[in-house]
Amino acid sequence: STRLYSTRLYSTRLYSTHTDPRKRHMSDHAALLQEAIEELSSSSTSLSISLPECLASADVLALSEAISRNQSILKLDLDLERNVMKPDEVKTLFSALQHSENVEELTVNLSACQLDAAGVLALVPFLERSSKLSKLTIHLSNNEIPFEGVKSLANALQANQSITYLSLRLFESHITDDGLQVLGLGFQKNASLTFLHLDVRGNEISSLGAETFTSALRENRSLMQVVTDPPMGDLDEVLARNASLKSGRSTKTCVIC
Repeated sequence: STRLYSTRLYSTRLYSTHTDPRKRHMSDHAALLQEAIEELSSSSTSLSISLPECLASADVLALSEAISRNQSILKLDLDLERNVMKPDEVKTLFSALQHSENVEELTVNLSACQLDAAGVLALVPFLERSSKLSKLTIHLSNNEIPFEGVKSLANALQANQSITYLSLRLFESHITDDGLQVLGLGFQKNASLTFLHLDVRGNEISSLGAETFTSALRENRSLMQVVTDPPMGDLDEVLARNASLKSGRSTKTCVIC
């Protein structure tokens, strides 16, 4: 079998290629934000916005308001890595994404944003209620996410019935066996996912925790492809069964997680 690797794909960065690099300094971050807001005011259906390590609370509000006003976006890549994001700011941002209700494909990078349980909980309403979102890539790596935060995330993903493609990045986010177990249970009961990529490298995961996660996925009836970093077990038989159930005939699916 051939192992599948998930690689993050970037559209052309609007603000790194069209802006003088000197504007990356703190004194010029307002210019970057203004460019982002102007792009969000356009009628483009696909946008890629990169604002790492440069947003204050007022900036998050302004960005969120621009997102909520845009009803034409179908695909959005939003890189906010290394911005300190308080729970109320996360809630404001994702409320805006929910209000921009036509988004079908979303990539959000909140890596190293100092998210805690409350910050992750602020994502929940968006994940539970988004009815048109089909493809989601969410980076939550390098945050200290306790069990309560992982549990709220798992419950929200379980409740969502529109997302078919999910890439969840939790690299070095203090995930334990217990956290991985509740994620597995959330995915187990989700009926819409067909593709899952889960990155939990750099966390406190034992072989027993990995096996518990894999066992939970064996009860899922919709998944066709599963990729985990690090590898956690063989799900070929389960994925072949799901493909057979979907097609109504015997189908061999060969995917190694």
